[in-house]
Amino acid sequence: MKAERLFDAITALPDGLVAEAEYRKPAQRPTLKTRLRRRWYIPAVAAALALCFFLGSALWPDGATIGMVASAAYLAEYPDRAQAVSKGDINRENKYDIWSREQAALRLPEDYDKSGLNSFTQALVQAFFGDNQSQNRICSPANIYMALAMLAETTDADSRRQILTALGETDIETLRSKANTLWNNVYRNDGNTTTLLANSLWLRGDDKYSYVEQTLKTLAENYYASSFTGEMGSESYNQVLRDWMNSNTNDLLKDQIDGISLDKRTVMALVSTIYFKGNWSNEFNSARNTVDTFHSVAGDSQVTFMNQSTRSSYYWSDNFAATAKSLGRSKMWLVLPDEGTAPEELLQSDSFWSMVQGGDSVESKHLMVDLSVPKFDVSDRIDLTDALPALGITDVFDMYASDFTPLTTDGELIYVSQALHGARLKIDEEGAEGAAYTLIGQGDGSSPPSDDRVELKLNRPFVFVLTNTDNIPLFVGIVHTPQ
Repeated sequence: MKAERLFDAITALPDGLVAEAEYRKPAQRPTLKTRLRRRWYIPAVAAALALCFFLGSALWPDGATIGMVASAAYLAEYPDRAQAVSKGDINRENKYDIWSREQAALRLPEDYDKSGLNSFTQALVQAFFGDNQSQNRICSPANIYMALAMLAETTDADSRRQILTALGETDIETLRSKANTLWNNVYRNDGNTTTLLANSLWLRGDDKYSYVEQTLKTLAENYYASSFTGEMGSESYNQVLRDWMNSNTNDLLKDQIDGISLDKRTVMALVSTIYFKGNWSNEFNSARNTVDTFHSVAGDSQVTFMNQSTRSSYYWSDNFAATAKSLGRSKMWLVLPDEGTAPEELLQSDSFWSMVQGGDSVESKHLMVDLSVPKFDVSDRIDLTDALPALGITDVFDMYASDFTPLTTDGELIYVSQALHGARLKIDEEGAEGAAYTLIGQGDGSSPPSDDRVELKLNRPFVFVLTNTDNIPLFVGIVHTPQ
């Protein structure tokens, strides 16, 4: 891969995850048995809506030198994908055929088992959003899933087993294969819908630590994760990290990312990012916008609503009504809970999850939908150190119980010292744009429409879910107050 293409591929990627390891002297000396069982020390992991790439002086195959802060220990090569065809292209028919065949090949296989991902998504969102009934919330399940899959590769024993169980798998080989298939299914940079993924490891580059080459190779080949080394804790290293993340999240999470830094005691930062941008297949006409009242727990407010009348599918169940609006090959579910049902209650509903994850447990009808949805811009930052233990992932946070031998056998005590997830998504008349990062360094039941036209006005707290063509949950959120 040429240097320019590699640079473009890396710097165009989306939200992610960062794992940061930190050494702390134990309060008391561990027993010999404990020391024999655990011999090292850990980073904190975080997923962020951003892209992470290189930190420093890296020499690409054609001799191009990039940066002077970090050295590339292992470089991943991103796939060279066919581009969508423009209307004026002379070879439109041939190019479209190539692109179409590739898109079909990247669909999830019919035998791909999503049960683990689906269960993880439900448990994650429920743990994240809890009983909140006033704050806007958002997360990227796909981003956190990918970050945890990579974290599993760097752990062993109970540390790995707990992550596998949370992700619904029994062995690392199956998880690795599924994560690789999922990555290729989600990743799109074809000039149509953009969904960019990026993974990386930032390693402490000194004589104290050496890293298992096979693990770095596995992460590069299966997760497209590049590994870099540099002077951990230096401002130059931190600044390259921040610049890289901001660049690859289109500055969507700049306020959060600019506060990220790696401590000099950090051993490893694992970064997985995702960035999304897509246009509505049927854009809103701004001339039809109205200013109206949005009712929330915090009180009524005047907001701008986008209005549209189209023939589309309308869904209803015992406590909500919904429609799905296309964004190229992706779609956004807009779900309005019934009066008296909080959005958080909706996230406990099996029929809700079955609908957004591709099931058919709810009633639907194709008719004229008069949709009214407020423009919104929702962002969130979540501490994973509370949510992950609720999912059974505990050992990686314990310096005496964690096992990071697949990454390194050097050092004394390695453990996850911090875990953060940041995400943001906004919509307007043209489409939606979102990013996320993971740092680890919901009355009566809805009734069927009485005729062939129905109004769906989202003028009170509602739920949105952005999925790709195979119903992979890229973003899940609650709008209590449109921004």
